[in-house]
This record gives sequence, structure tokens and C-alpha cells, in this order.
Amino acid sequence: MNPVAADAMERMPPLRELEDELPWLSLDIKLFYVNAVKFTISLATSLTSYFLYDSGPIWPLLVVSTISAVYTLRDLWRWMFTRYRVTPERVERRTGLLIREERHVRRDRIRSVSSSAKLRHRIVKLRVVHIGSGEGKHFKAAFKLDALSKDMAAQLRRELIPRDADAPEERETVIARLRWIWFWYNIFHFWAILAGVLFLISQYFLLQTFAVDLIDVIAGLIHWANLGVWRTVGAAIGITFVLGYFSLALEFAAKHWNFELVRTTSGEDGTELRTRQGLFTTKTVHREDRRIRGVHLHEPLLWRWMKLTETKVITTGLNASLNESAHILPRAPYRDALHAATHVFPDEYRPLEAPLLRHPAGAFRRRLLWAAYGPAATAGLLLWFGLTDVVPMSWWPVPLFLLPLTWALAWVAYRTLGHALVGPYLVTRHGAAGRSTTVLRTGAVIGWRLRQTIFQRMGNRMTVGIPTAAGDRYYRAIDVSTEQAVAFVAGADPVLANEFLSGTGTPPAESHFAPRSEAP
Repeated sequence: MNPVAADAMERMPPLRELEDELPWLSLDIKLFYVNAVKFTISLATSLTSYFLYDSGPIWPLLVVSTISAVYTLRDLWRWMFTRYRVTPERVERRTGLLIREERHVRRDRIRSVSSSAKLRHRIVKLRVVHIGSGEGKHFKAAFKLDALSKDMAAQLRRELIPRDADAPEERETVIARLRWIWFWYNIFHFWAILAGVLFLISQYFLLQTFAVDLIDVIAGLIHWANLGVWRTVGAAIGITFVLGYFSLALEFAAKHWNFELVRTTSGEDGTELRTRQGLFTTKTVHREDRRIRGVHLHEPLLWRWMKLTETKVITTGLNASLNESAHILPRAPYRDALHAATHVFPDEYRPLEAPLLRHPAGAFRRRLLWAAYGPAATAGLLLWFGLTDVVPMSWWPVPLFLLPLTWALAWVAYRTLGHALVGPYLVTRHGAAGRSTTVLRTGAVIGWRLRQTIFQRMGNRMTVGIPTAAGDRYYRAIDVSTEQAVAFVAGADPVLANEFLSGTGTPPAESHFAPRSEAP
């Protein structure tokens, strides 16, 4: 080493000392002012309505005022005892007084930096910054900073996910925007009646503060209409459904208003996928292209008949099942989801449009047997109860009438099975009640697990497990033939396939797991 450079390194203070000299920053206090004004208005409104309509109960007013006061004091407490800082190696946050909590995330482990803003944040130009480093079900090594100024939030995101200083200004290409027809697709739900009931309950307590009894009002309308018992019940159910659809539509509009899915580009290469949405609470999620490993389409049975699907990206640090940020579209028609999913990978391949290989007929026979287990077992149980005079003997054949339905589902499950290898992408599909289609980069595969049950071994079939460090961490190609499994693995990982073929000529009967490093 150059003696001059060595001497300079010796004189430099340790990195930890440099970090200790960095100041701790506080949150923005303007959010406390907004909540204080909100509490004052709430209290004044409640007292005014109580003294003008003193026949109503006072406890709903006390509940509303108490909740508003708690939120106001919570924001003041958080501002007083929350500090954060960004060092060259990590992001740190300290909170609490009686119970102190310190959390930090290494900067090289940060997977996402997104921002959101409720209406009270937007009034004073504040943002909530969410820093994620690979959330899991039982452990979340991430935290949020509530609240920072809009400029500080943007500066923090640029600092934690830096771009090349010499890169040109980013350009945006819009992939999808909110379509009004999506409202109908997302409010069509059987549980709309529950939403309607909750809406009526909330309106009941709200009107109670103004000495208006919603039950008396509805009873008066029913008496005036003179509909009769059954017509009244039918009208009540219909009105509840309408109110439920109305409340679900309001919820969807508030969450997805001005929704946009865009790709930001810098130079020739894509940099990230970005979604923006929200009416009262705005949310922006950034997903770097270099962390995207695939895309996942999920179609429950009812949605499939309506040609609907939900679309997620498979990204390192975001569990597709547990993290809402993995969604890049709300529930949408399949053609819109296919268009968005196709643009996740900006190359010439179209893996979702490729024909899938059909799995062997043995997979169908296996599903027929599965479909017969439930009705046959139930019929046998009822037959035993009938022989012991617990239930009438004529009941035992009733479950067998379900066999046509279960066998139809078995046929659907078999027709759903498929897999393909399209350039650098693996495609798998399975599921009867909910069809799942997964596209994964071959470079994201960190191992293979080939498994055969005794029945699969008899039918010359196996299940190919695909571990990865992204999304749900594990995907499968179910009930493929042995030849298809070897060809599938050979196309994605020729080295591992050669290990199989150089041995017994076929993959091992039980399982094999061969780890390898993930491509950057």
C-alpha cells in the first residue's frame, strides 16, 4: 500500500465515530397542530349538538371526543420522543420515554421506501415514509417515520435508494390507469350485505348525536308503506345490499382514486415500477426493477367466470401473500391484468401468452380419487349411523349425489395444471378453487426440490418445487411426468440436470435440493 495512503487511513477516525457525530433529527410538529384543531372542532360540534338536542345520549359524544383527544396526545408524544438519523451504514430510529425502543435497518438491506399521506397529512404537506427490508409474518425489520415534510420525504427516498448521478432525468411510461368499470368488479361481493349492516350501524350512532332515532324512522317508513312481513324483509335485504355496494364503492374510490401504474426509466434501462393512488390518503410505492423476480396472477373460481384476476409482483423483500405493496393492480379484468403483467419485464418475451404443457392423465385420475374421498367417507359414516339407528337409513346415499360436482371440480383442477419454459422465465399454473399462474426468472431460482409420493412413483409423476428468495419463497409445478420434470429442470439449470442424468438416469424418488446463488 502507498505509505501516504496508509498514513491517511491511520489518521481517519473510525466509521463508528463518524456515525456518532451525526445529529438525530425530529419529526415535523405540524401534524400535532392539525390534530389539535380537529379535536377542537370535534368537541365544539359535539357540545353544540348536545345542547341543541339534549334528548339524545351523551356517551357517543364522549367516545368521539376521547378518541380525538387520544390521537392528538399520541402525536404530541411521538413528536417529543421520536428521533431518527441516516448514517453511511444504516437508518436508525429511537422512540419512547418510559419504554425506550431503538430500531435500525442496514442500508444494504433496504428493499423498499414508499410514502403515504392521509388527508390530515396532506393539509400541511406532510408524508409518512415506510422503510422496508423484507417483511415477514412474525418479524418486520422495517419502520415508518410519521410524519416528515414532503420535501424531506422525497430527499430521504433519494438518499436511501440512490440513482446514478450521471443518469438523465427519469421518464414515465403509463402502463395502467384507473378505469371506471373496475368499480363494479371490486364492489361485486356477497359480503356487501355485511358492509351495508355496518354502514347502518355507523349511521345509527351518528344520528343519535342529533337526537334522531334511525330505528323509529325506518319503522315509520315500513308502517307507511304497509308492505307486509315478507315484502318488508325482502325490501330490508335489498336496501342493505344497495347500501353495502354504496359503502364498498366509496371505500374503493377513496383507496384507488387517481390510480396509476407507471414505469420510470433512466437512459435505456428500466429503473422501477411505481404505483400512485388514493383520495383522502395518498400512497406511492416504488419497486426497483433489479429486485423484481416475477409476477403472480390469482383467479378464484368465481372471479375466473367473470374474467377477473388480481396481479402481484414477486419481489425480494415483499411477501406476495402478506404484503399489500406487492399488488400492482386492484381486481381487474384478465386482459388488463395481462397487459400490466406483460410490462413487468421490459423485454421481447411474453411468458404469460405462451402455451402451457399439459400434465399426464395420471394427474387427472389422482384428482378424481381426491374428489371421491369426501362424499364416499361421508356416505360411509351415515351408513354406520343408519345401521346403529342414529339417523334414518335412507340418508346414507345423499352425499353420493355430490360426486358429479366434485368430479367437475377435479376436471377443472386438472385442466388448470400446466407449465412452460419461455426464454429466461419459468411458468407454472395450478389450482381449482383459485387458479394461480406464476412467472419467475430462472436466475431467481436458488434450488430445486423434486418430490414423489408412492402413488406418483407408480404413475411416473412428480412435483417440482422451486425455492426462491422472493415473493412467497416457494412455488411448485404439480404432478408433472418424470420426463417433463427433467426437461423443465434441464432448460432452467442444465448443470443440475446433468447430475441427475449421470447417475441412475432418472431423478431420485424422494427429493433433492441443490442450492445455488441467486442472480443479481
